[in-house]
Amino acid sequence: MGGAVLVGLDGTGHSEPAVRWGAEEAAVRNLPLHLLHSWVSQPWSVSSVPENAERRRYGTEALRRAEAIAKEMHPGIPVKAEQVAEKAADALAARSGESTLLVLGSRGHDSIAGFLMGSVSLCVLGRAECPVITVREQEASVGPGPEIVVGVSGQDGSAGDAVLDYAFTAASAHRACLHAVRARTPSPALDVGTTPTPDETERTAAEQESLSASLPPGARSTRTSR
Repeated sequence: MGGAVLVGLDGTGHSEPAVRWGAEEAAVRNLPLHLLHSWVSQPWSVSSVPENAERRRYGTEALRRAEAIAKEMHPGIPVKAEQVAEKAADALAARSGESTLLVLGSRGHDSIAGFLMGSVSLCVLGRAECPVITVREQEASVGPGPEIVVGVSGQDGSAGDAVLDYAFTAASAHRACLHAVRARTPSPALDVGTTPTPDETERTAAEQESLSASLPPGARSTRTSR
């Protein structure tokens, strides 16, 4: 993974946290930062769409502000600013194939559905060829915290290679602890709140060992019941 960190921005307030997050990722991974703005997908209402020349000027200024933010955070990172006449979702999906990571901004909502709806996120997520991070408008921090959690599936304690590769790479880049979690269904005879039987305890220990063995050294694994 040697491509740029790609950030899609529309120039509104919720773009700035995404730019900051993207700049941080580019710096810790020693990668260039690619800022992309679509002037045909700007957040104008239908009744107040400005002339094309004005929309391009708006895009140029949005990219200038974003580049200034990135350079202020990490002066040494290479930054490419690109304004396109394609729809934002199409442009981002097309460029994701040569990118290491795609970062998008989103207005904050109370639910995951609301978080993604009303933006290009849903259009891009199903088409992107690289990992996608969506950053809330009110997010003040950049990068993950001291621990990265990855959900592990499969009876053998495995997960999709792409998911694990990204989790390990991110943990290494940010010097974070990697916490692998797998949920399992307890025995039907075991009610919630009751003491596990010896067989159930033995089964849990065996599955815990299997999960730990499937992960590289240093990754912490936890198996939970539901």
